[in-house]
Amino acid sequence: MEQEIKLMKMSEVAGTTFDSGCGCGDGICGTGMSVDTKETKENAKMSETSKDYLVEGMTCAHCVGSVTKAVAGIDGVEDVEIELNAGGASKVSITSEGPIDETVLSAAIEDAGYNLVK
Repeated sequence: MEQEIKLMKMSEVAGTTFDSGCGCGDGICGTGMSVDTKETKENAKMSETSKDYLVEGMTCAHCVGSVTKAVAGIDGVEDVEIELNAGGASKVSITSEGPIDETVLSAAIEDAGYNLVK
């Protein structure tokens, strides 16, 4: 009995993107290669945490850069966005792999010369 083999381009597989690997997604093919599908990307995003904080003392773009660098250096932080409110409390939005320890966050911000509003 002959089997029909159909070759498909990766772009023909609806709703799925593959960065590497065989693409079967069932984990039993034995290639040992990783598969990156739309579903796994969505699951990873669901585990991300985003939280806003207020930081006092920033007055300019240099201040924003200092706080951004300090916060980005914390393990698990993936993105930092700051809305500068010169002379007031600036909004710092942090996206991370999970919750950030506020003691660590406060220490990083204070080391940069600013204050986390608690």
